[in-house]
Amino acid sequence: MAGQTKSWQTVIGVVVAAGLTLSACGGAGSGGPQLALPTPAAAAPPAGGAAQPNAAAKPAAQPGTAAPPAAAPQATAAGPAASAPPAAAPAQQLRITMGTTPSSSSAYVYPAAVARALSRWVPEIEITPTETGGSVDNIKRVARGDFKMSLTAYDTLYPAHNGLNEWASNPVTNLRPLWTYSATPIAYVVREDSGVKTLYDLTGRDFSPSGKGTASEKITEQAFEVLGIKPKYYRGGIDDAVAAVKDKRIVGYGKVAGGLRAPDATTMDIATSAPVRVLGFTKEDIDKIQAK
Repeated sequence: MAGQTKSWQTVIGVVVAAGLTLSACGGAGSGGPQLALPTPAAAAPPAGGAAQPNAAAKPAAQPGTAAPPAAAPQATAAGPAASAPPAAAPAQQLRITMGTTPSSSSAYVYPAAVARALSRWVPEIEITPTETGGSVDNIKRVARGDFKMSLTAYDTLYPAHNGLNEWASNPVTNLRPLWTYSATPIAYVVREDSGVKTLYDLTGRDFSPSGKGTASEKITEQAFEVLGIKPKYYRGGIDDAVAAVKDKRIVGYGKVAGGLRAPDATTMDIATSAPVRVLGFTKEDIDKIQAK
């Protein structure tokens, strides 16, 4: 694959609706589902009173003297045994649906593994990863209450939480980041036989900015607008874009890479059928975008 200059990077993390975060932390009045954590069973008190030490044994009877009859055992009125508290009820399992990415994306592997690990090692919860359109789609579905937890990019999280751009009329203020796990570039991949050698050559050409509903799609559109690059945008899921590149219906697409040095699985898929070229921004391009 031929490469050129720099790609735009996005920071990816996992977010959660605030209600879930507070309830998981045990905050009172959180309004979210509470975890019924098991409590250790109290030790049952011994039955009756405390056992008395054995009385000292009497000396043995002297020879030729009838031994006194054995003393009758003292009847001890043992009180009823104290009832042991019932065993703690098993914790009520909290079921969480987690928004991820298209399953064909390299980014899907991580949240799917997280869901399996948390479900295994934290028995009070069960997380089900759900395939989605990506970051923007995930935030919208968190806002609707479809998800309590999702994968997203900070390029989407920040404007959504602060009511910027498309979120101005409907900010999603109950989002809380859990952790950040990756900073990855957006790679712009075109077929070598398309004749496209720079990002500016995309003007007037059929090109997918990335999967519909992803952070990559929004970032690409915003960056290209600043630079005056005007492709004919192809809209659809990432699988649709990959198929369109293979069929020569579009010249290329944008996609978050599998890492700082690793291409996405979908890019490798395209490269098995046709040589590809990876485009990037120049330093001057990046300065313009950041100034805007």
